[in-house]
Amino acid sequence: TKLGNQQTGRGILVNRSSTALEKNISNITINRITFNQVGTPLDKYSSIAILGYNAKGLSTISDVKITNNIITGSPNNAIDVWEVDDLTISENNFLNIGRMGIEITGNNSSNVTIFENTIQRFAMSPEEGFRAGISLVQGMDGAIITNNIINGAKNIWNAGIEAAQNSKNIRITNNEVANVRDGIVVTAHSDSIFIDKNNLNQIKRYGIQTYQVWRVTITNNTITQSEAWRDTFETYTEQQKQSVGR
Repeated sequence: TKLGNQQTGRGILVNRSSTALEKNISNITINRITFNQVGTPLDKYSSIAILGYNAKGLSTISDVKITNNIITGSPNNAIDVWEVDDLTISENNFLNIGRMGIEITGNNSSNVTIFENTIQRFAMSPEEGFRAGISLVQGMDGAIITNNIINGAKNIWNAGIEAAQNSKNIRITNNEVANVRDGIVVTAHSDSIFIDKNNLNQIKRYGIQTYQVWRVTITNNTITQSEAWRDTFETYTEQQKQSVGR
């Protein structure tokens, strides 16, 4: 919670080993904790931050489970993960998140499973910039995103689920995404992406967008565009038309 009217730092920080010689950190469980307005807008000052890279860029954290938590009103990301191997994020509830619900970053992030989370309203911060309910970026390799519910974003440039910046080997299946600008966005040299059986409802622009990607399979998805936004699509400003994820 806040300390009076003052913003707090991170709710939970699991930090990297300082050198490649130190023993790696593993077997971490964060379960059944409520975070209320925890974090600041500063980079990586999220409610939960797992920072697993060291000076040599090596992953130093593995076997992490983040389950059954409630995060409300974070001014930053709800969960921020950098360079973690063997990660499960499941059955968490997020409400009124300032930036992203879940952001996974780094080419040493792998073996990631994100399932049965509910994200109600993200991108609530007035700061400009692309936001996603769930974001996988900067070369992360190997993820399953399934059975999540993502509903509503406030800012102008957002997507329910994003895979970008050389990320690869990602399965996005059976998710419910509604009331966002773009349902699923895959961009920027991502590779080997499977998108199946997602329900994308009341989408303001693109149901599924791909740009500069390789080996993508898109099957059995249901996409319903917002009628109100469809009628005004051609009147978008140039800023609104800019897409391609980041």
